[in-house]
Amino acid sequence: MLVLGSFLCRNLKTTITKATVCQINQIRLKNKRVHLKAPKEGKDEKKQVVIRRERTKVKTEIIPEFEDLKIVDHKYDYKPVEDVYIQAYYKSPEYTLTEIVTMHSETLQPAMMNSMNSMLYAEMKLDLRTKKKTKFSSEIRTVLSFPHDFEHGKVNRLAVFCEGKNEEDLANDLGAHQVGGKKLVDDLFNKHITDLGVDIVLTTPDFYSNLLKIRTVLGKYMPNRKAEGLLTVSDNIEEMMTAAKHGVIIESHKTDDQGVATLQAPFARLSMSYEQIYENLRTLCDIVASFKDGSISTYITSLAVLAPPSREKFLLNLKTDEFKDKEIPKTKSKQNKKSEKEHEEEIDDEDEEEKL
Repeated sequence: MLVLGSFLCRNLKTTITKATVCQINQIRLKNKRVHLKAPKEGKDEKKQVVIRRERTKVKTEIIPEFEDLKIVDHKYDYKPVEDVYIQAYYKSPEYTLTEIVTMHSETLQPAMMNSMNSMLYAEMKLDLRTKKKTKFSSEIRTVLSFPHDFEHGKVNRLAVFCEGKNEEDLANDLGAHQVGGKKLVDDLFNKHITDLGVDIVLTTPDFYSNLLKIRTVLGKYMPNRKAEGLLTVSDNIEEMMTAAKHGVIIESHKTDDQGVATLQAPFARLSMSYEQIYENLRTLCDIVASFKDGSISTYITSLAVLAPPSREKFLLNLKTDEFKDKEIPKTKSKQNKKSEKEHEEEIDDEDEEEKL
């Protein structure tokens, strides 16, 4: 029995010692961070061959039919052969004013749309860029009275600033929407009145200095003594109000591009004679061009004529003699230089007001 017990004890010791050693070895292997790498293989003695491909010029064959084909502004600079064509692939044609009037009258004749008394609209794109890259011309807003009157279907609401009971009574009798003096100016300055609810603001030369206090409040409705078109500052209240009430408001709007603005304004009726239509459109172009340098060709980049309910609009060729710029002397006088400086100063003043 003693021999058997001693034999079992010896075997038990050996098993215990082997198990503990294995556990210790496992713990050591867990703690140690062994990074096993693949065996390095011998590199091939062959050198890598770099293949260089020479660039060869591809010769393009031009078909004789499309030999004169050129792309200008993503459109083809050649006239279509057929009468019916896809307008997106061709440059928009330009027409004279006589051709535009005849084409609109053919569309709006009694046999088709039966609207020979339609309103004619001028849709312009204006170039607001100046010599300074960071400065742009201001937007246009004025009231225009055309040489040949026509019904445009709108009666403008007027606000008249003046001094004296007689002048205020006269403005009220002529149908002014708002009439007042210094009290109305103080109410606007103190924001007791936020909106006049009018289309045009008129005043007298004596009262003009009082409006400088609320120049930022009035904004684009501020009367201007130097603006082209109808007078918004005059001593003759009756004449000024009658002209402004039935005048056409011309206003431009800036686009996403700071150097481009759009303007749309009515200028005549289709039933009027060609001479009347031309004279009204010419006065509109001259008034718009006077806000920059007086040149129609440089300030008005494009002009299209519309006649609703027709959806057609035709581009007008401004390079014809009918819309030729007025002669400007080559040597600039002192007055012209002063006017340019005043124009730049007005732009700077407007920028400062916007910042404030």
